[in-house]
Order: sequence, then C-alpha cells, then structure tokens
Amino acid sequence: MLVSSKELACGSLLLGRYEVGRCLGSGGMGSVYLAMDRQNRTLVALKEISPAVWAQPGIKERFKNEVTAQTGIAHQNVVRALDYISEGSIQALVVEFIDGGDLAARMGRGRLPIDEVLSILMQCAAGLKAIHASGVVHRDLKPENILLTREGQVKITDFGVAGLGRASTLTKTGTIVGTAKYVAPEFIEMGECDLRGDLYALGVIAFELISGVSPFKSGDLNGLIMERFKTTIREDLLVLAPECPRELVRIVTKMMSLSLAQRHQSAADLLVDLDQFAAQRSQPRTATPSSAIVNQSNERLNDPAGAVNYLNRMVISVAVGVAVILVAWAALTFMG
Repeated sequence: MLVSSKELACGSLLLGRYEVGRCLGSGGMGSVYLAMDRQNRTLVALKEISPAVWAQPGIKERFKNEVTAQTGIAHQNVVRALDYISEGSIQALVVEFIDGGDLAARMGRGRLPIDEVLSILMQCAAGLKAIHASGVVHRDLKPENILLTREGQVKITDFGVAGLGRASTLTKTGTIVGTAKYVAPEFIEMGECDLRGDLYALGVIAFELISGVSPFKSGDLNGLIMERFKTTIREDLLVLAPECPRELVRIVTKMMSLSLAQRHQSAADLLVDLDQFAAQRSQPRTATPSSAIVNQSNERLNDPAGAVNYLNRMVISVAVGVAVILVAWAALTFMG
C-alpha cells in the first residue's frame, strides 16, 4: 500500500521491507527516522524529503546528487547508502544507522584531548580521501555532518549539496553552498571550489576542536564572509590553546590557508602530515643522543662567551676528578 508523508509514522512499511520507527530529528529539508530492515534484520536510518521541499526547484537535483554520491562510496569513515525509496509521495534515502550522535554534540560537552582531536581529524581525512577519489566534493562538511559510533569511529554523511567533479557550481550565482562558517574563501571570491574547499572546512572544524571556539566571531552572514579572509589563524590558535603542539598548529594553519597553493593539495597530503604527527607523539622520550651533545658543545665553542663558560666548567670538572683520585690514592697508601 502506498503511503503519504502524513502517514509516515511508527509502524509504516515502505517497499514491503522498511518498518518505520521513531523520528530521530527534523529540519528544513525533512525528517530522519529510525527503521528496521526486515529483510536483513538490521536498524537503518530513513532520510525523508518533505513533499513541500521536494516540490521546490532544484531539490530533485540536489537529492539525486546525494543518492549518487553516497551509493558510489564504500569506506569505513563514510556513511553507507543502502537503498532509495520512491513510493507515493515518499522520497527517502536509506542509510546505515549510526548510534553515537554527531560531532557537534560531542564538541558541546567541552574541549577534546589532543589525541582524540588527532583521531577524529585522521578519520575525517581518510573519509574525504575516499569521497574525493569517487569524484565527489562534499561542500557541506561541518560537525553536524560528522557522525560518531559509540566506539568513536567517524562517519561522514549528508551529501545534499555535494558537487560531482573537482569543481562545481550547482547553485545559482550569489548563493552560498553549505554552512557559511565552513565555506572556503575561494568559493566566496570565485563562486566555486574544488576538493581543497573540503580541507578548509575540516581546518575550521579542527580549530574548533582544539580551541573550543570558532575562528570566526561575527554573528551575521556578511561578517562571516569578511572574516574568511583573516590571516591570524596561527596566532589566534596559539593564544586560545597554548598547550596545543606546534606541529598541529602548523597543520591546521595550512588547512585554512587563504592560498590554494599553500593549502594541502589533497586529503592524502593531509593524511601524510597527520600520520607523521601521530608517529611523533607515539615515540617515547629518550635521552639526548651523544651526537647532539657533541653538536651542543661545538655550538658553545663557536660562541666566545659561551666557550669561556664551557671551558671553565670543563677545568673545574677535571680538577675535581683529579682531587678525588689523589684522595683515594692517599687513603690506600695510608692503609698499606
């Protein structure tokens, strides 16, 4: 039996397979429902587009993009699209159900430890690498679109404004795609962005994860747009999170570079940086190597004032050593 949107309630059966459960949330585009896939006996999520929204110009193309984008990507850090429902007035995408909430909720509970930040960034970069390899630019990456399992695994979702290809201008001139706070500056300037726009958005998220606040303070759209061209990201992050490792500050600053040439050129490039930083953090601290001690000694000798102090200490050390030997020798002679 065909059902309308008004009948999409607990117990409704779609395609003779998906039993609708409780509503997980609603927004301007429609609602998300928990459902049971009777065929596989697994929980899934139904992303339904409301009929009123579906009738608007451009929505069908936008939703089609999401279906096309998500069904073509199979990666552990990307939400899997499982099925598409077009039944009566119902238009819905069936995706895997993620049970741990989104990153925005996690951030709302306070600042995250650096190791947790690093794990999230590495997983997001891995997910973006898979997304970009499929020829898709997400274009709406934000904490609400990054889901987490209860075990902390990252799952990127919501490709509703995704563009297919390296650069895309799906919307009409003058319209900002995605959430303004995470939109790359080149989109504001040129009206388009490629995969590096997603890396910029992840950089903004990284700034928020580390500092607990947004790098942009304006409360209106025009102000947010103008702030996109600020050049004090590194300094701001150092002030807000002085305990943050300098290498991570460098990586975030590079992700948010205004210059496309200076930004990471791909998610793979970003992963290299993050992997190297993670390797550095995992190495145990060791004593200073003897070669480093020799280098330090040479540096002191090249400095006249430092050389005098260094030689004085060496003379005192030798004198003390000789005195100890003489005392020991005298004691042995006396006992003999």
